[in-house]
Amino acid sequence: YGSADASRAVWTSAAVAFAVQVMAFAIIKLSAKTNVMAGWGVGAILRFVVLGVYALVIVKALGLPSGAALLSLVAFFFLSTLLEPLLLKS
Repeated sequence: YGSADASRAVWTSAAVAFAVQVMAFAIIKLSAKTNVMAGWGVGAILRFVVLGVYALVIVKALGLPSGAALLSLVAFFFLSTLLEPLLLKS
């Protein structure tokens, strides 16, 4: 795979991570008044499920290089998860 394929994999992973993080943040925000830990747990499970589906289905279906696609998705999830507490404070 060339750098164009790797770039496409990273951008695809960024789009997937953004969509999942918006959903996870909405879940956490909705549950923050009653049980924020449950919301974080659901968000973590959502990320793991999406990572599995992405690895087993989407990467192959789109013909993305798996290394670039999966490492970038995990990195985006990790970084955006670190930012969640800052967003919840606002």
